[in-house]
Amino acid sequence: MNLNNDLKNFKTDGYVLLKSHVPSSVMETLKNHHNRVFPNFEDGINLNPEKSREISFYQNHSFFDNNTKTRFDGIPLEHRIFRGQGSPNISDTPNVYYGKRASKNLIDLDNQTFDCIFYKDLLEASSSLLETNSLSYLEGSANRTFPRYPGFSTRPHIDTYGFTYGNNTILEEDNYFINVLIYINGSDEGRSPTLIIPKSHKRYHEVNKAVANALNLSDKTNHIHQAELYWEILPDDMKENIISVNADPGDVLIINSNLVHSITGNDNYTKHRDVVILNFAKENAGHFGKARPEDDFIKMKAKLMPHNLSLSNLQKPSLLKRISNIKTTKFIIKNILNRIKISTPSLNKRLPLDEMPYLNIGSGTHWNDPKTIGLDINGDPSDMGVRNKSLCDVEFDLSSKEPLPFSDNRFEGVYTSHTFEHLADHNAKHCFKEIYRVLKSKGTFRITVPNMDLYLDAYDNKDLSFFNWIRQKNVYAVDSWLRFITREFAGAVVDDYTDEELIDMYKNLGRSKYLNFFQKEQNECLDSYKNIPDIHKSFWTPKKMTTFLKEAGFKNIYQSERFKSNVKHFGNKKNTGFNRTRPAISLYIEGIK
Repeated sequence: MNLNNDLKNFKTDGYVLLKSHVPSSVMETLKNHHNRVFPNFEDGINLNPEKSREISFYQNHSFFDNNTKTRFDGIPLEHRIFRGQGSPNISDTPNVYYGKRASKNLIDLDNQTFDCIFYKDLLEASSSLLETNSLSYLEGSANRTFPRYPGFSTRPHIDTYGFTYGNNTILEEDNYFINVLIYINGSDEGRSPTLIIPKSHKRYHEVNKAVANALNLSDKTNHIHQAELYWEILPDDMKENIISVNADPGDVLIINSNLVHSITGNDNYTKHRDVVILNFAKENAGHFGKARPEDDFIKMKAKLMPHNLSLSNLQKPSLLKRISNIKTTKFIIKNILNRIKISTPSLNKRLPLDEMPYLNIGSGTHWNDPKTIGLDINGDPSDMGVRNKSLCDVEFDLSSKEPLPFSDNRFEGVYTSHTFEHLADHNAKHCFKEIYRVLKSKGTFRITVPNMDLYLDAYDNKDLSFFNWIRQKNVYAVDSWLRFITREFAGAVVDDYTDEELIDMYKNLGRSKYLNFFQKEQNECLDSYKNIPDIHKSFWTPKKMTTFLKEAGFKNIYQSERFKSNVKHFGNKKNTGFNRTRPAISLYIEGIK
């Protein structure tokens, strides 16, 4: 190994791949360790014999197994329709490790394995690249990436600000630590090779400014973490220079923490990838470290002492981080109170159902308006979708193409909010005709749906702030930008395509053809396991909605506003059940019979 050449390449490109660097004795110890403490992929087939969606592996994006001190994360594309709770037909992927990654913090490793990781040549190489005689340990983990782990190939990031105690004050580009990846069995055959953009560590300020602009925030502080930098925000010339680092067993990849890189998925269907990941900084680099419980700090410091590695001082989260946590808590409390307010029974006594003059189609949870019938579908959440957990006044499946269970000319007004995006086009057309039938003459149909024009205007203008309401929610938090947009109207089929395919299709087809392509795919999808009520199945724009309403017979059609309606009851701000759902992204439109 020529440390001078490695240092030169590292300074220039922001990374270096040290070939066959790990001693054979260390490799043998690491192989034995990973096979001993991590489960075999095949064993996952037997862990869910009841085919339940309620097991721990399916409850969140990640969970921690206290018994084995192992963290599991990952939501494969096949599981995203049910928000991580297994495939639509749960028997399609019965292996609970499918699409998962297992990680163990180094503090939980046995002493023999722990000590062998910090072998002499690795510490010397790390010191050389950091140009220091004294190293500080930041964090480390042992990892096993199981087959079909999705990764984040179009969600690149830098690591620097993950170790600044929540302080987002911008550091100079020569302030960095290093990420060290020790490959135990390599990344060949599609097993999660790392994507990097050489020289991008020297362009931090440019990239941070692009992210700040996308978020409509000041570029005077850092905005690049694990969730803000999407592929579309990167400068075009950086996208052209991205490379895939394919490592062999025993190779070591060392990355400048300011380098833009991403984690790719394990495309292999049978083989896992094993690595050890380490983070080192210069000793006494006070801006880098990690807050730890005192017991963990003392334990880790003792384990590192024989290797002459220091550990960053025990610190609490910064004031900025604590303020952020307080704001988050206040937001959660406010959201809960709003939900309670909406679901609180009205002070006005409800009319008998046969006397109510209005109908709400897709009324949702705990509908109790005194003058409006709530119509929706009931069902088992394991079949219908995880959000389908409530009952309603009248149960009806809008996708059945059956007549609405009401007589002709029954209602003075029909209201619906964020329901018709859950229906395919042919079902929406049928329902519109039925709504026209049950409305009285001069009755009003008020519709609120997501406005796809607003979505794609924001996407085309790289306005990420428009999507703050959704991009960290449920599976959207692990989706690429264009995937979570497409999920908003083609939920049953979007996950049949890779992130790269979606981006290329939008670029080559353009907006209109892209929308129509996926709408056609969605309309033609007959898979009952995928077409659950919970997902979105159609896009809506003012033009498309107007066309559908005209076909149903409505004559006077106009775009409305949040609290303006031809039906006073629907537009009344005091009626908390109306016009509350995501107004910033909504299309309000009314048609008169």
